[in-house]
Amino acid sequence: MKRKRPIRYILSGHTPVPATPLKWMTWFGEADTCVALTEIAPSHSVSTEFISDGYNMFETAILTDTAPVGERCNVAARYQTWADAERGHDEVVRACSEQYRIAIRS
Repeated sequence: MKRKRPIRYILSGHTPVPATPLKWMTWFGEADTCVALTEIAPSHSVSTEFISDGYNMFETAILTDTAPVGERCNVAARYQTWADAERGHDEVVRACSEQYRIAIRS
């Protein structure tokens, strides 16, 4: 039985479209996959990227420079559309910013 290859996607504007493996590799090597990047505090950022995993196309992660290697990224959410990713990014930024303000006051 022949195994199905996973479908890879690239962006056409803000819309994910299926691509051949060769086209995907070429595109992904040169593409700007960033939807949004927001610094919420020194050494802490929220990043939302196009990840092309076949179902959840976009991912928001909380990044920190101060955590040990391997623990610098916590995935906060995944989305299927660019618009959802933008909204989700803003929600994570608001939540993280509030948490950071609470931690500073403590």
